[in-house]
Amino acid sequence: MADTRLTIPRLRVTLDDGREYTVQALNPDLIAWDRTAAKQHWPQGNAAPFLWLTFLAWKASIRAGELPADTTWESFSETICVQVANVTDDDGPGVDEANPTLLAVVHE
Repeated sequence: MADTRLTIPRLRVTLDDGREYTVQALNPDLIAWDRTAAKQHWPQGNAAPFLWLTFLAWKASIRAGELPADTTWESFSETICVQVANVTDDDGPGVDEANPTLLAVVHE
């Protein structure tokens, strides 16, 4: 059986109100990063890892319904989000546990 684990980052997000959640970044989030970074003349993700992770957390959080759709990048990055951490397999629940619907998508 093929390995179906996603290699795109899972992110643990902490908001200024103390709420914490984990989101799985997906390809649309990475594409949004590429487009926005080029438009804004931002450095590549490996040169600005906190910017990259925070952007992915913002896009994934809106897509996953963790944030209102009208949450701006500026408000998320400057006020609302106080921490983003890349979750590894040793850090807690895997993709299957964090988002049970994702497993169905991956296996179909």
